[in-house]
This record gives sequence, C-alpha cells and structure tokens, in this order.
Amino acid sequence: MRKCPFCAEEVQAEAVFCKHCHKDLPPADAKPSKKTGGEILPKLFLAVLICIGIGYGINFIHSKTKEANLVQTYYVKATMSDVCEIPAGKSIKPLNQFDSIELYSHQEKNGYLKLKSNGWIKKADLYLDPNDPELKKHLQLPQDKKYLAEVEARIKEYREKQKKFYPTEAGVKIITEDIARLVLVQSSYEKSDSPTEKNLYSQAQKLSGHIDLFAREMYAKFMEGQMMEKSVGMKIEAAGDGKKILAIKYVLMSDVMVYQLRNNGGIDNQAKVYGFEKIIFTDGYKHKWTVKLNEKESRK
Repeated sequence: MRKCPFCAEEVQAEAVFCKHCHKDLPPADAKPSKKTGGEILPKLFLAVLICIGIGYGINFIHSKTKEANLVQTYYVKATMSDVCEIPAGKSIKPLNQFDSIELYSHQEKNGYLKLKSNGWIKKADLYLDPNDPELKKHLQLPQDKKYLAEVEARIKEYREKQKKFYPTEAGVKIITEDIARLVLVQSSYEKSDSPTEKNLYSQAQKLSGHIDLFAREMYAKFMEGQMMEKSVGMKIEAAGDGKKILAIKYVLMSDVMVYQLRNNGGIDNQAKVYGFEKIIFTDGYKHKWTVKLNEKESRK
C-alpha cells in the first residue's frame, strides 16, 4: 500500500489511478524532484539581469523624451551676415531669414540659446513668438500656394463627376468652405507689396470667381438630385449671365408648391448664400413665378 500524493488516502502500490480523488498517480518508484541551489541561482541571476535591463531601458526612454521636450524649433530673423555674434570657439552653419533651427530653450547664457546641433545663437536674432505676423505670413504662404492648387484640381474633379452623377451633400459642403477660405487668402495678401504675395492674391481672386460660379451650378444639380430621390422630377439649373438665376421647372408647379419651396424649403436663403440674384419657377408652359431675392414674386 502507499498514499496518494494528492489526497493522502491509501491506495494499492501498483495503482495508476486514485479511487478517492480521481487523479492519475505517478509510478510507485518515482521520486519527487528537488531543485538544487545550483539550478535555481542561474535562473534568479537571469531574472535580475532582465529587470535591470528593463529599468535601464525605461530610464533611457524617459531621459530621451525629457530631452526632446526641452528642444524647440525657432526661426531666424535675419541672414547669417547679421547673425554673427557667436561666443568664442563656437560656430554654426550659414543661416538665412526664416530658416528653422532646433534649440535647447532651457539652456540660455548672456542672451544666447544653445543649438541642438552645436554652438549658440543670439535670442534677438530669432522669432521667439510663433504668432509673429511676419513669421506667420511667411510660413502660411507655401500652405496657401498648395491650397490654391488643391482647389483648382477639386473644381475640375467635381465638374467631371457632375457630368455623370448628382453632387453629394459632402461635396457641396467642401466647395462652400472653399469659398469662405479663399476670401481669407485674398485678404491676407491684398495689400502686400511683395511680388510673390501679389501673385498669390491674383490667383486667389481669379479662383474665387471660378468657384463662385461652379458652386451655383453644383448647388442647382444637388437640389435636382434631392428632388429625384423624392420622386419629384424637377429640372433645376443655374442659368443666365454669371449663373445667377436659379431656374426650377416642374410640370405640376403651382402657387402652393412655390410657397412650400420658399417657406418650408427655405430656398430663398439658400440661394442667397450661393450668390443667386433671382429664382424662376415654371411649369414649362404658360405659368412662371419670378422671385427677385429680397423682393416679392410676380406671376406671369
């Protein structure tokens, strides 16, 4: 007889299964293994090394993150010929106005800031305020150039799509936002004497004329698509000189429908937003309702 190593109940010496706790039994001649100190110490030593390594890695990452937070980007106010008061024994590569450099903002000495690369530079020769009007305009200029190119491409893309599909609400919203932003771009460079900025102003002004006209065409087709989704076969288009007339044709057009479109649909206010000057409702035959925006309609 022998005792079960799990429940301590007596079982037969040759038993391979305990009838009391229902667990498999080890062979009768098996001896419990004992780990010696020689086996445990190497593993313990390895665990300690791993912990030290993890701790060192965390400290290294923390120190690098802290260092990165102390580094800031500034922009040079003048050319290198003006930035010449460098402390003895230190030098920096030639710099031009608006060049960006990385500095340790916390390391300052006698009115100088330490460069991340090497050397020192005078604080007075830097744009320290990121909202400085001159700096802001300079940094904004390449972004505005890129934006104007994007708008021009977007108009072309949407115009091609409009030949096959009705405009989406998202597309109309984007074009509407473009109209507003182009006004801001124009105002930024309107009074500038810089040839580059004057050219940018001219581009924005020209593009504004194109997008205003296209937005009216797009809005008209978008409305037509919305009506089609409601199974109302209206023909809606931007017409006339400058596409400033919103022409709406529907065979069942009536006084009631005109009233509903103007008052419940809010078409007057929407048309004003896109620069329409007049709305013409017609049944395609003898009835026509002309609305000069801000004036009362007349029926012929």
